[in-house]
Amino acid sequence: MTRAAIALGSNLGDRRVSLRFGAVALAQLGTVVSVSSLYETAPIGGPEQEAFFNAVIVINTDLEPRQLLDELHRIEAEAGRVREVRWGPRRLDLDLILYGTRQAEDGGVVVPHPRFAERRFVLEPLVEAWPEATTPRGRLVADLLPGVADQEVVSLGTWWPEQTEQSGLSEGVGGASEPGPVSSSTEPPPIRGSQNEGSASTFAIRGGWWVVAQVVIGAAVVLAVLLFDHTIEGGRWLGWLGAGLVVVGAAQAAFGLLHLGVSLTPYPEPLEFGQLVRGGVYRYVRHPVYGGIVLGMEGLALYEFSWVGLVVASGGGIFFWLKAGFEERRLIVKYPHYLDYRARTRARLIPWIV
Repeated sequence: MTRAAIALGSNLGDRRVSLRFGAVALAQLGTVVSVSSLYETAPIGGPEQEAFFNAVIVINTDLEPRQLLDELHRIEAEAGRVREVRWGPRRLDLDLILYGTRQAEDGGVVVPHPRFAERRFVLEPLVEAWPEATTPRGRLVADLLPGVADQEVVSLGTWWPEQTEQSGLSEGVGGASEPGPVSSSTEPPPIRGSQNEGSASTFAIRGGWWVVAQVVIGAAVVLAVLLFDHTIEGGRWLGWLGAGLVVVGAAQAAFGLLHLGVSLTPYPEPLEFGQLVRGGVYRYVRHPVYGGIVLGMEGLALYEFSWVGLVVASGGGIFFWLKAGFEERRLIVKYPHYLDYRARTRARLIPWIV
Protein backbone atom coordinates (compact mmCIF):
# COMPACT_ATOMS: atom_id res chain seq x y z
CA MET A 1 0.00 0.00 0.00
CA THR A 2 1.08 3.58 -0.62
CA ARG A 3 0.45 6.56 1.65
CA ALA A 4 -1.26 9.41 -0.17
CA ALA A 5 -2.28 12.90 0.93
CA ILE A 6 -5.49 14.39 -0.46
CA ALA A 7 -6.45 18.04 0.01
CA LEU A 8 -10.14 18.85 0.42
CA GLY A 9 -11.74 22.23 -0.24
CA SER A 10 -15.25 23.65 -0.44
CA ASN A 11 -16.80 27.11 -0.74
CA LEU A 12 -20.34 26.34 -1.93
CA GLY A 13 -23.33 25.29 0.14
CA ASP A 14 -22.69 23.79 3.56
CA ARG A 15 -18.92 23.53 3.36
CA ARG A 16 -18.53 21.28 6.36
CA VAL A 17 -21.12 18.79 5.07
CA SER A 18 -19.36 18.68 1.70
CA LEU A 19 -16.00 17.96 3.31
CA ARG A 20 -17.55 15.24 5.44
CA PHE A 21 -19.05 13.69 2.32
CA GLY A 22 -15.58 13.69 0.78
CA ALA A 23 -14.05 12.17 3.91
CA VAL A 24 -16.58 9.34 3.96
CA ALA A 25 -15.97 8.61 0.29
CA LEU A 26 -12.18 8.72 0.67
CA ALA A 27 -12.40 6.10 3.42
CA GLN A 28 -13.66 3.68 0.77
CA LEU A 29 -10.47 4.10 -1.27
CA GLY A 30 -8.15 2.79 1.43
CA THR A 31 -7.46 3.16 5.14
CA VAL A 32 -7.67 6.61 6.71
CA VAL A 33 -4.42 7.32 8.56
CA SER A 34 -5.06 10.84 9.81
CA VAL A 35 -7.20 13.92 9.30
CA SER A 36 -6.02 17.51 9.70
CA SER A 37 -7.81 20.35 11.42
CA LEU A 38 -10.19 22.56 9.47
CA TYR A 39 -8.90 25.80 7.93
CA GLU A 40 -10.62 28.76 6.29
CA THR A 41 -8.85 30.63 3.52
CA ALA A 42 -9.56 33.33 1.00
CA PRO A 43 -9.77 32.10 -2.63
CA ILE A 44 -6.65 32.45 -4.79
CA GLY A 45 -7.27 33.37 -8.43
CA GLY A 46 -10.48 33.00 -10.38
CA PRO A 47 -13.65 35.10 -10.06
CA GLU A 48 -14.85 36.74 -6.86
CA GLN A 49 -16.21 34.03 -4.54
CA GLU A 50 -16.70 32.93 -0.95
CA ALA A 51 -13.91 31.74 1.34
CA PHE A 52 -12.92 28.08 1.36
CA PHE A 53 -12.90 25.44 4.03
CA ASN A 54 -9.76 23.33 3.62
CA ALA A 55 -8.37 20.16 5.18
CA VAL A 56 -6.07 17.26 4.34
CA ILE A 57 -6.75 13.55 4.74
CA VAL A 58 -3.97 10.97 4.60
CA ILE A 59 -4.84 7.44 3.47
CA ASN A 60 -3.06 4.19 2.71
CA THR A 61 -4.31 2.89 -0.63
CA ASP A 62 -3.66 0.16 -3.18
CA LEU A 63 -4.85 2.37 -6.05
CA GLU A 64 -2.35 3.66 -8.55
CA PRO A 65 -2.18 7.47 -9.05
CA ARG A 66 -4.30 7.40 -12.22
CA GLN A 67 -6.94 5.24 -10.55
CA LEU A 68 -6.90 7.37 -7.42
CA LEU A 69 -7.31 10.59 -9.39
CA ASP A 70 -10.24 9.10 -11.32
CA GLU A 71 -11.88 8.20 -8.02
CA LEU A 72 -11.36 11.73 -6.70
CA HIS A 73 -13.10 13.15 -9.77
CA ARG A 74 -15.95 10.69 -9.31
CA ILE A 75 -16.42 11.74 -5.68
CA GLU A 76 -16.39 15.42 -6.67
CA ALA A 77 -19.13 14.76 -9.23
CA GLU A 78 -21.22 12.84 -6.71
CA ALA A 79 -20.92 15.78 -4.32
CA GLY A 80 -22.37 18.07 -6.99
CA ARG A 81 -19.28 19.75 -8.40
CA VAL A 82 -19.77 21.24 -11.85
CA ARG A 83 -16.61 22.24 -13.76
CA GLU A 84 -17.75 25.35 -15.60
CA VAL A 85 -15.34 28.12 -14.55
CA ARG A 86 -11.64 27.49 -14.01
CA TRP A 87 -10.72 28.21 -10.38
CA GLY A 88 -14.36 29.05 -9.78
CA PRO A 89 -16.53 28.19 -6.76
CA ARG A 90 -16.88 24.51 -6.06
CA ARG A 91 -18.89 22.35 -3.72
CA LEU A 92 -16.05 19.87 -3.27
CA ASP A 93 -12.50 19.99 -4.54
CA LEU A 94 -10.19 16.99 -4.07
CA ASP A 95 -6.52 17.24 -5.05
CA LEU A 96 -3.94 14.47 -4.93
CA ILE A 97 -1.01 16.21 -3.21
CA LEU A 98 1.47 13.43 -2.45
CA TYR A 99 1.61 9.80 -3.44
CA GLY A 100 4.32 8.36 -1.25
CA THR A 101 7.58 9.79 -2.51
CA ARG A 102 6.73 9.10 -6.13
CA GLN A 103 7.24 11.76 -8.76
CA ALA A 104 5.32 11.24 -11.96
CA GLU A 105 3.73 13.16 -14.81
CA ASP A 106 1.78 10.86 -17.07
CA GLY A 107 -1.69 10.85 -18.61
CA GLY A 108 -2.88 13.98 -16.85
CA VAL A 109 -1.58 12.82 -13.46
CA VAL A 110 1.05 15.02 -11.83
CA VAL A 111 2.42 14.04 -8.43
CA PRO A 112 3.34 15.77 -6.26
CA HIS A 113 0.72 18.43 -7.00
CA PRO A 114 2.61 21.09 -9.00
CA ARG A 115 1.55 24.03 -6.79
CA PHE A 116 1.25 22.47 -3.34
CA ALA A 117 4.49 24.07 -2.10
CA GLU A 118 3.09 27.54 -2.91
CA ARG A 119 -0.09 27.24 -0.84
CA ARG A 120 -0.19 27.55 2.90
CA PHE A 121 -3.77 26.23 3.02
CA VAL A 122 -2.36 22.95 1.69
CA LEU A 123 1.00 22.85 3.48
CA GLU A 124 -0.25 23.63 6.98
CA PRO A 125 -2.91 20.89 7.18
CA LEU A 126 -0.59 18.51 5.32
CA VAL A 127 2.18 18.94 7.87
CA GLU A 128 -0.34 18.58 10.69
CA ALA A 129 -1.77 15.33 9.31
CA TRP A 130 1.55 13.90 8.06
CA PRO A 131 4.45 15.56 9.94
CA GLU A 132 7.12 13.27 8.46
CA ALA A 133 6.01 13.76 4.84
CA THR A 134 8.81 14.42 2.39
CA THR A 135 9.04 15.53 -1.21
CA PRO A 136 10.38 13.06 -3.81
CA ARG A 137 13.76 14.73 -3.38
CA GLY A 138 13.78 13.92 0.32
CA ARG A 139 13.03 17.38 1.71
CA LEU A 140 10.68 17.59 4.68
CA VAL A 141 7.40 19.22 3.68
CA ALA A 142 7.46 21.07 7.00
CA ASP A 143 10.55 22.93 5.79
CA LEU A 144 8.43 24.52 3.03
CA LEU A 145 6.13 26.34 5.46
CA PRO A 146 8.36 29.43 6.03
CA GLY A 147 8.08 30.19 2.32
CA VAL A 148 4.31 30.73 2.58
CA ALA A 149 4.19 32.35 6.02
CA ASP A 150 2.87 35.60 4.51
CA GLN A 151 -0.33 33.88 3.33
CA GLU A 152 -3.29 34.11 5.69
CA VAL A 153 -5.18 31.05 6.86
CA VAL A 154 -7.53 30.77 9.83
CA SER A 155 -7.52 27.63 11.94
CA LEU A 156 -11.03 26.53 12.86
CA GLY A 157 -9.95 23.65 15.07
CA THR A 158 -10.86 20.01 14.70
CA TRP A 159 -13.84 19.00 12.63
CA TRP A 160 -14.44 15.45 13.89
CA PRO A 161 -17.17 15.69 16.56
CA GLU A 162 -15.47 13.38 19.04
CA GLN A 163 -12.65 15.95 19.25
CA THR A 164 -14.80 18.99 20.03
CA GLU A 165 -13.77 19.09 23.67
CA GLN A 166 -10.15 19.47 22.63
CA SER A 167 -10.92 22.16 20.08
CA GLY A 168 -12.96 24.29 22.47
CA LEU A 169 -16.05 24.33 20.28
CA SER A 170 -19.40 24.58 21.96
CA GLU A 171 -21.26 21.29 22.15
CA GLY A 172 -24.71 21.24 20.64
CA VAL A 173 -27.18 19.27 18.60
CA GLY A 174 -27.05 19.01 14.83
CA GLY A 175 -24.50 20.16 12.32
CA ALA A 176 -25.89 23.39 10.90
CA SER A 177 -23.38 25.62 12.62
CA GLU A 178 -19.84 25.89 11.42
CA PRO A 179 -17.02 26.57 13.87
CA GLY A 180 -15.30 29.88 14.32
CA PRO A 181 -11.59 30.66 14.58
CA VAL A 182 -9.72 29.21 17.54
CA SER A 183 -9.14 31.95 20.06
CA SER A 184 -8.85 32.61 23.77
CA SER A 185 -12.03 34.66 23.70
CA THR A 186 -14.99 33.38 25.68
CA GLU A 187 -17.40 34.47 22.95
CA PRO A 188 -19.01 31.65 20.96
CA PRO A 189 -17.62 31.06 17.48
CA PRO A 190 -19.46 32.78 14.63
CA ILE A 191 -21.97 30.81 12.60
CA ARG A 192 -21.51 30.89 8.87
CA GLY A 193 -23.14 29.23 5.89
CA SER A 194 -26.13 27.72 7.69
CA GLN A 195 -28.51 29.34 5.22
CA ASN A 196 -27.58 26.56 2.81
CA GLU A 197 -28.36 23.78 5.26
CA GLY A 198 -31.72 22.98 3.69
CA SER A 199 -30.46 22.77 0.13
CA ALA A 200 -31.24 19.74 -2.00
CA SER A 201 -27.54 18.94 -2.25
CA THR A 202 -27.12 18.88 1.53
CA PHE A 203 -30.17 16.62 1.76
CA ALA A 204 -28.64 14.17 -0.71
CA ILE A 205 -25.16 14.28 0.85
CA ARG A 206 -26.60 13.38 4.24
CA GLY A 207 -28.39 10.40 2.76
CA GLY A 208 -31.84 11.99 2.66
CA TRP A 209 -33.07 9.74 -0.14
CA TRP A 210 -32.66 6.75 2.15
CA VAL A 211 -35.12 8.46 4.50
CA VAL A 212 -37.59 9.05 1.65
CA ALA A 213 -37.33 5.40 0.59
CA GLN A 214 -37.87 4.33 4.20
CA VAL A 215 -41.15 6.26 4.37
CA VAL A 216 -42.28 4.83 1.03
CA ILE A 217 -41.56 1.27 2.14
CA GLY A 218 -43.46 1.75 5.40
CA ALA A 219 -46.46 3.11 3.52
CA ALA A 220 -46.26 0.24 1.02
CA VAL A 221 -46.37 -2.35 3.82
CA VAL A 222 -49.43 -0.72 5.41
CA LEU A 223 -51.18 -0.47 2.04
CA ALA A 224 -50.39 -4.10 1.14
CA VAL A 225 -51.73 -5.29 4.49
CA LEU A 226 -54.95 -3.32 4.13
CA LEU A 227 -55.62 -4.36 0.53
CA PHE A 228 -54.51 -7.99 0.70
CA ASP A 229 -55.41 -9.17 4.18
CA HIS A 230 -56.45 -12.77 4.94
CA THR A 231 -54.56 -14.20 2.00
CA ILE A 232 -52.57 -16.62 4.17
CA GLU A 233 -54.08 -19.86 5.46
CA GLY A 234 -53.31 -20.13 9.17
CA GLY A 235 -54.77 -20.59 12.58
CA ARG A 236 -55.10 -18.13 15.43
CA TRP A 237 -51.53 -18.91 16.48
CA LEU A 238 -50.24 -17.12 13.38
CA GLY A 239 -52.07 -13.94 14.39
CA TRP A 240 -50.68 -14.19 17.91
CA LEU A 241 -47.19 -14.67 16.50
CA GLY A 242 -47.64 -11.53 14.41
CA ALA A 243 -48.89 -9.56 17.41
CA GLY A 244 -45.90 -10.74 19.44
CA LEU A 245 -43.47 -9.60 16.74
CA VAL A 246 -45.13 -6.17 16.64
CA VAL A 247 -44.76 -5.79 20.42
CA VAL A 248 -41.14 -6.99 20.46
CA GLY A 249 -40.26 -4.78 17.49
CA ALA A 250 -41.88 -1.73 19.07
CA ALA A 251 -40.03 -2.34 22.34
CA GLN A 252 -36.69 -2.79 20.58
CA ALA A 253 -37.15 0.38 18.50
CA ALA A 254 -38.31 2.34 21.55
CA PHE A 255 -35.27 1.34 23.60
CA GLY A 256 -33.04 2.18 20.66
CA LEU A 257 -34.54 5.67 20.35
CA LEU A 258 -34.33 6.18 24.11
CA HIS A 259 -30.64 5.37 24.28
CA LEU A 260 -29.79 7.49 21.23
CA GLY A 261 -30.98 10.65 22.98
CA VAL A 262 -29.52 13.78 21.37
CA SER A 263 -27.63 11.65 18.83
CA LEU A 264 -30.93 10.75 17.12
CA THR A 265 -31.16 11.72 13.45
CA PRO A 266 -33.20 10.23 10.56
CA TYR A 267 -30.22 10.59 8.22
CA PRO A 268 -27.50 7.97 7.73
CA GLU A 269 -25.03 10.83 8.20
CA PRO A 270 -24.35 11.00 11.97
CA LEU A 271 -24.89 14.27 13.78
CA GLU A 272 -21.96 16.64 13.92
CA PHE A 273 -21.91 16.65 17.72
CA GLY A 274 -23.47 13.25 18.32
CA GLN A 275 -21.84 10.42 20.22
CA LEU A 276 -21.41 6.73 19.53
CA VAL A 277 -23.95 4.90 21.70
CA ARG A 278 -22.84 1.47 22.91
CA GLY A 279 -24.91 0.96 26.06
CA GLY A 280 -28.37 -0.44 26.69
CA VAL A 281 -29.85 -2.34 23.77
CA TYR A 282 -26.84 -1.26 21.65
CA ARG A 283 -24.75 -3.79 23.55
CA TYR A 284 -26.65 -6.53 21.71
CA VAL A 285 -27.50 -5.02 18.32
CA ARG A 286 -25.98 -2.13 16.34
CA HIS A 287 -29.18 -0.83 14.71
CA PRO A 288 -32.06 -1.68 17.06
CA VAL A 289 -34.41 0.94 15.62
CA TYR A 290 -34.14 -0.44 12.09
CA GLY A 291 -34.48 -3.99 13.39
CA GLY A 292 -37.53 -3.04 15.42
CA ILE A 293 -39.19 -1.55 12.36
CA VAL A 294 -38.51 -4.73 10.38
CA LEU A 295 -39.97 -6.91 13.15
CA GLY A 296 -43.00 -4.64 13.31
CA MET A 297 -43.62 -4.80 9.57
CA GLU A 298 -43.31 -8.59 9.45
CA GLY A 299 -45.51 -8.93 12.52
CA LEU A 300 -48.22 -6.68 11.09
CA ALA A 301 -48.33 -8.75 7.89
CA LEU A 302 -48.67 -11.99 9.88
CA TYR A 303 -51.29 -10.53 12.20
CA GLU A 304 -53.42 -9.61 9.18
CA PHE A 305 -52.63 -12.91 7.39
CA SER A 306 -51.38 -10.89 4.39
CA TRP A 307 -49.14 -12.75 1.95
CA VAL A 308 -48.43 -9.63 -0.12
CA GLY A 309 -47.73 -7.64 3.03
CA LEU A 310 -45.24 -10.30 4.14
CA VAL A 311 -43.40 -10.12 0.82
CA VAL A 312 -43.24 -6.31 0.91
CA ALA A 313 -42.11 -6.38 4.55
CA SER A 314 -39.35 -8.85 3.65
CA GLY A 315 -38.21 -6.43 0.95
CA GLY A 316 -38.24 -3.74 3.61
CA GLY A 317 -35.97 -5.92 5.74
CA ILE A 318 -33.44 -6.07 2.90
CA PHE A 319 -33.69 -2.29 2.52
CA PHE A 320 -32.96 -1.65 6.21
CA TRP A 321 -30.05 -4.08 6.10
CA LEU A 322 -28.54 -2.09 3.23
CA LYS A 323 -29.30 1.26 4.89
CA ALA A 324 -27.59 0.10 8.07
CA GLY A 325 -24.52 -0.90 6.04
CA PHE A 326 -24.46 2.47 4.29
CA GLU A 327 -24.72 4.24 7.65
CA GLU A 328 -21.93 2.15 9.15
CA ARG A 329 -19.49 3.23 6.46
CA ARG A 330 -20.01 6.80 7.67
CA LEU A 331 -19.82 5.83 11.32
CA ILE A 332 -16.44 4.19 10.72
CA VAL A 333 -15.09 7.47 9.36
CA LYS A 334 -16.48 9.54 12.22
CA TYR A 335 -15.63 7.09 15.00
CA PRO A 336 -12.35 5.22 14.37
CA HIS A 337 -13.21 2.89 17.29
CA TYR A 338 -16.48 1.85 15.61
CA LEU A 339 -14.71 -1.15 14.08
CA ASP A 340 -13.98 -2.49 17.58
CA TYR A 341 -17.60 -1.98 18.56
CA ARG A 342 -18.81 -3.79 15.44
CA ALA A 343 -16.47 -6.72 16.14
CA ARG A 344 -17.92 -7.07 19.64
CA THR A 345 -21.57 -6.51 18.68
CA ARG A 346 -22.15 -8.90 15.83
CA ALA A 347 -25.90 -8.46 15.26
CA ARG A 348 -26.86 -5.67 12.88
CA LEU A 349 -30.68 -5.59 13.15
CA ILE A 350 -32.00 -8.21 15.57
CA PRO A 351 -30.11 -9.36 18.72
CA TRP A 352 -28.49 -12.82 18.44
CA ILE A 353 -30.13 -13.42 15.04
CA VAL A 354 -29.06 -11.09 12.23
